[in-house]
Amino acid sequence: YELHERFRSGRESIENNERSGRPSTSKTDENINKVREMLANNRKLTIRQTHHYWRRDVGL
Repeated sequence: YELHERFRSGRESIENNERSGRPSTSKTDENINKVREMLANNRKLTIRQTHHYWRRDVGL
């Protein structure tokens, strides 16, 4: 219903409007390379340890 009303009001695209704030994803070439380097230096890291590192130290 809400989408229908938006199109009746003149909207022409189904794409999301840009929003302020941090993007919903932080997948960048730089971050991918950091993860690869991190895992190459310590192959025993768990997913949980990697997650905590990125949340705590990087802020993602």
